[in-house]
Amino acid sequence: MTKPRILLTYMLRNSFVRRDIESLQQLGYRVDEWQAYPHKGLGFVANRLKECFLGIFKVARATHVVSWFSDYHSFFLLLWARLMGKPALVIVGGFDAVAAPHLQYGALLKANFRRWCIRQNYRLATQIWVVDTSLAKGCPIARDQQGVLSGLLPWMPELAPKIQTVPTGYDADFWKPQGPKTPNTVLTVGLFTDLRVAERKGIPHFLKLARLWPDFQFTIVGDADQILSKHYEIPENVAIKGLVDEASLLALFQAQEYYAQFSIIEGLPNVLCEAMLCGCIPIGNPVFGIPTAIGSTGMLMDVREMDSQAQRLKEQLAPLQSDPPRARMVQLFTKKQRDTKLKNFIQSK
Repeated sequence: MTKPRILLTYMLRNSFVRRDIESLQQLGYRVDEWQAYPHKGLGFVANRLKECFLGIFKVARATHVVSWFSDYHSFFLLLWARLMGKPALVIVGGFDAVAAPHLQYGALLKANFRRWCIRQNYRLATQIWVVDTSLAKGCPIARDQQGVLSGLLPWMPELAPKIQTVPTGYDADFWKPQGPKTPNTVLTVGLFTDLRVAERKGIPHFLKLARLWPDFQFTIVGDADQILSKHYEIPENVAIKGLVDEASLLALFQAQEYYAQFSIIEGLPNVLCEAMLCGCIPIGNPVFGIPTAIGSTGMLMDVREMDSQAQRLKEQLAPLQSDPPRARMVQLFTKKQRDTKLKNFIQSK
């Protein structure tokens, strides 16, 4: 029997992409990676030409095609997979299921060639996985908060039979508590490449909470110092760290008492889940996958109500413990569960 060979395409080799590649390899499958970095101009044209022509040979050698996110990079590979009768999976992470006009963000924002490609990608796929159900059905709270339109089904209801909710999975043996927590500490983590990303990830709300809780120490991890210092007044109780490696991030999760995720658009936030595995008590805006992750183990607060609810939130956080967040992650979001789903897809015809 021929050993399965997966052609896995992506734009950026993020941690969740890397984990899926490693999982497929550990399951005994051969993985051919195809990275299509999001270039503009001639780089964009070169990527599409390679996908169109070289992609034929790459897909012909593969038994299955997997695309992390649906965008330009997926189209030709999914088209060749369909014409050759090979199973094809599109994994929807967030950007590819939303339109946020005020941030000019989301693959569904403009009725242009890009959106046409994305629409065809979903039609060509054999299976579509969303990391959170809100990316299929939509998130009404995000719409009410910021006018964010979301969900594949309101846009293409005919996709329902091929959509599955398959959350990302996490290594509980690596992300684990160690040592005492530093009381009254709040952490958030992200890649803040520009002001719009910082806004989308809820940094203005994080800074507002810091002003409302002057007796707490807040930390932002990510390449944010220049962006935030230029556009916001940083409270004295906020420390901004640069990018850190995985070991340093683990140590921060283990030391901080709370983790805050005030994003206005998300899929299923990886750093939130990893922080919860390390015993951080979660605080979050109730949109997309944030309440899915938190459940009843932390506190949800609509960012529109922060001024009026900050004191109540602090009082309700006080009795919460660090064990339930980890227990929820271990029960619902394990690497083993996702590996089983990947294996089932590869065994599909």
